[in-house]
This record gives sequence, structure tokens and C-alpha cells, in this order.
Amino acid sequence: MLRALLFSSALFFSLSTSAAQNVLTPEVDTFIEGTLASWFSSGGVGVAVVRQLEDGTWNVETKGYGNRGDGNNVTADTLFAMGSSSKLFGALTTGLLIANESVTPRITLDTKIADIIPGWQLADPVASEQATIVDLASHRTGLPGHLLSYTKEDNVTSIIERLRYLKPSAGFRETFQYSNIFYGVLSHLTEVLSTNMKFARYAKQHLFDPLGMSSTTFSYQVAKSSGNLASGVGRDNLSLADLGSAIPRAMPFWANDTEDGSYMSGAGGMISNAKDTAVFLQTLLLNGQNPSTGETIIPAGVIDAVTTGITVAEDMNIIKALGPPEVKSLFSPTVYGAGQTTSTYRGHVVIQHGGDVPGFHSQVSRLPYDKLGVAVLLNDNEFGAYMRDVLVYGIIDRALGLEPVDLTTPTQKALISGAKQPTSRPSDAPEPSVGTISSLVGEYKAPGYGSSLKLCAFIPNEQPTEECQAMVAGKPIVDPTIPTLLAEISSPLATHISLRHFSGNYFNLTSLYVLPTGDESRPFWASSTGNPRLAEFAMDESGVVGFGITGNFWTAGGSAGTREPVGDTVKDRAEVYYSRS
Repeated sequence: MLRALLFSSALFFSLSTSAAQNVLTPEVDTFIEGTLASWFSSGGVGVAVVRQLEDGTWNVETKGYGNRGDGNNVTADTLFAMGSSSKLFGALTTGLLIANESVTPRITLDTKIADIIPGWQLADPVASEQATIVDLASHRTGLPGHLLSYTKEDNVTSIIERLRYLKPSAGFRETFQYSNIFYGVLSHLTEVLSTNMKFARYAKQHLFDPLGMSSTTFSYQVAKSSGNLASGVGRDNLSLADLGSAIPRAMPFWANDTEDGSYMSGAGGMISNAKDTAVFLQTLLLNGQNPSTGETIIPAGVIDAVTTGITVAEDMNIIKALGPPEVKSLFSPTVYGAGQTTSTYRGHVVIQHGGDVPGFHSQVSRLPYDKLGVAVLLNDNEFGAYMRDVLVYGIIDRALGLEPVDLTTPTQKALISGAKQPTSRPSDAPEPSVGTISSLVGEYKAPGYGSSLKLCAFIPNEQPTEECQAMVAGKPIVDPTIPTLLAEISSPLATHISLRHFSGNYFNLTSLYVLPTGDESRPFWASSTGNPRLAEFAMDESGVVGFGITGNFWTAGGSAGTREPVGDTVKDRAEVYYSRS
């Protein structure tokens, strides 16, 4: 049914002023629908555009385009997971704590984390001792993302306890490296300070409710019960050579949080819609005032603080990073404050933040000097991260009366030409020197990572164990011609880790996301959640087998200043090292 709905993009919208002031004109509708079609999207998008007029009144437009993943049309009320667009709410909540003189102990942006977070310790002793609130908020601790280090079962305390075991990829305050982990740590402040409240409930009480953002929540259960929650739409059997050949698949929601939220709430757990996002954009453009009442909800100083650039963050602009010189020239360098980036697009200042979680992508942008705000919320799993920027900048072009720039064509060309594939396995690949591939089965643990890996072996012409057969039953994740080690992983971002033998002690490592199809004839589908990495097996000085992973498994920033580990052993050279227990 999703494929049949591919080009049915009926529009549902609400407008606050006359059509003469509108940005979302029929021509812009055609552009948005055309963008979805150009990416062969079976999903949809919620759009909010706000603009303050010369007389101080507002033009507010919210619309839905395309399909929400369950056969229904997207409307302005359709709820989407916002991903890291949530980080601004984490940053603003921290700012409210700083501004509230009744909160004890008193904190500032320069308060050291070691002084306020129990159990805080990093591998780098300098960062461990000196890191402040602003260091965490601006992603300059030296620690890379380590995206697969946290599990579905984790809480903030358990994650903090493991931080000391995670390798840094840069020196303290040397460079920008994006981290969800530290926004989880910052969200813990509402619990450890005198407020003594879960972050999700604090944000609701002090931000959502006072602004009238009645549909916005950190709870999947609340969002689901509304009847307005979109489903992510994935692409089974996707080929970049033929974007339209994939089979659309509705995806289960990526999280199952209650109103108490979780460690991911402040980093990426918010759920919202175009209507509420429009209110929030107005609030930001009004420096923290409720657009309906004029009441100050967020002190202007807090908004200034989160917006002020601290680190250079070129990694944050994916369209610029992928684009040819003529696209790169449209943008200035990007700086990161706290849950906000600032740059210019075609000479106009843009303050924004995007978000990505399984099945969903978002971008919430404002142009303060043009008194314009634009937000897009999408449920296209594979290409929503690209479409969101194509749509935001395309809407900005048209709102400002600029000649529109085609960003879809160069982005798609870059994706196709830059796709990475594992190097083909040599036909005469030798067995590992540490033992046969079958002998490498067992449970492996990395001290900084919460999920152990219980490796199963799948060898051509050999029968796997019953337990291993059950793990892959109906799942298209093992190539029967290549010796493979496979494990399940408890992560919100992946379900399996695959190690396909390459040669000797080396394996191509891929993280996979395996989901049900609802089709008995093909019950599961799978997609890769990142570029292939390299795993090397070795035996340590005690004779214990393990494997080290390189190739940016630790998700370091791409900026200058990051570095790969070095050393004489596989363990020393590894970004992450798993030992067999």
C-alpha cells in the first residue's frame, strides 16, 4: 500500500493570515511534492513556516505532505520523532536551571561536571577534571560519539559509570566531536540538583506547557495514544544505482519511553508536530516570549547563550559536505553553541539544529534577521537526512525571493559516487592465525560498551548451532558463501553486528538494523546502519582472544584534530576492543 501512495500527497494545513502573505504557495507545494518524488519517498513531511510581518503580526503556516507510513496522509497534527532537534530543549533546560536562583547548588556554564555529577570520570584525566557544562554542550571534550556504546536497558547513571573506559579521539577542547552521550549527562542535572525531577517532566512543566505545545512529548505511549503518530518508512533492498527499486517498509517506533523519558530524552527523544514546532519557532524569534501572551518563558540571555558559537562544526552541514564547490560556496563555516548551529546561507544568518533517529529526520531553522522560521519533519528513514536540508533551503529561497537552487541533483550524485562497499574477499583467503573461524565463537565484552556480543559462526557447508539458526531465522543477514560471525546487540540504533571474514585475522564489520515486514513469505528485512568497519582478531598477552575495531566505529568527528589510536598491539590500535569472556 505504501508504494501505491507514493505520489499521493494530499495537503492538510492551517493558516493564520491571508493567502497574500503565504510562503507555502502552490508553487512551493509543487517543490515539496517534487522533492519527495525525486527521492522516491513513500513517506511524508510536516512543514512549519512562520514569519513576523512589518506590523508585528505573524504569518503562521503548517502543512502536511505525503504519507505518514500507515496509509494516512500527513497533516499539521502528525507527530514525528524529532531526533537531535531535542538537544535545544536539553540546552534550554540547562539554561533555565542556571537562571533560576532558587536551584541549589548554584551552577553556571563554567561549572565543572566533576563537581555536580556523581561518578563522573573520563579516560582523559584533564578532560575528566576540567570539563564544564559548556564543554559538554558544545561537544569539545575529546570523546567521539561512541554511538553503539549505549543500550536499550541503560540509564544515565549506568552510562556515566562506563564513560571512563571509552577512548578519546582528540585532546580536551581541541576539536568538535558530536556526542549524544553528553546531552544525556546534561539532562541528568534536573535530577541531581535541588529540582529533583526527571528531565522529560521538567521540560514539559517549564517549556512545553507554558508555550502551549500540548502535543509535544518525550513519551512514545502518549504520542501513540493520540492517534497522530507517524511511522518511519524504510527501504528494503535499496540500491543507490536505482533509488526507485526499493520496497517501502513501515518501521516500528524506535523507542518506548514513558512520560519519565529516558537517557535519550535530552539528546534525541522528543516527539512533536508542525503546529507545535511553529509555536516554538515564534518563541525563539521573539527571544523567549510566548507568541500568544507575550510572557517570557525562556530568558533572552538563555537563548543568547545557547546560540553563541563555541566550536567550529563543519560536520553538521551534510548538504555542504557532499556538495560540489558551487554548493559549498552558498554556505559560510558553521559554529556550534549548545543545541544550535549558526552559519550563513546565501548571505543570510541561519540558526538551526537537525535530528536523526531510526525512521525519522528533522530540521528546525530560523533566520533571525529575516524574522523567518522554517521546520521540516520527515519519516523517510534512508534519505530524510538529505531531503530535510533540500526542503529547508528550498523554502528559504522562495520565502526570501531568491532564485531557487537545485540541491537534490548534486546531493544524489555525491551519494551514488561516494557509496562505500566492503573490499571483496580474496578467493584464497587464509584462516585466522588465532584459530579457525568456528573457534572464535563466544561472548565478547568491551568495558565502555553496555552490550556484550555473543558471536555465532556461519560457515559455508557447516551446520550452525540451533541457537544460531534461531537468531537468523527468516532474516536476510548472512551470505552463505562467506564465513561470518554474527551477534545480536541491544542498541536503539542497531540490532545485529556482522563480521564477514576478509582474510586472515581481518573481518569486515557492519552494524545492521533488522525489522519485521508483516509478510509471512519474507518476515524480516535488514539495512546497514553505517559504512563498513574493519575488525582484527588477536590474542592478548594473557592468551585471551579479542578483536579490535577501526574505521571510525567510534564515530569521531570529521574535523581536523581527530586521530586514530596508535600502538604495537591490536588492542592499542583499536578504537574499541572486545575481549572474549
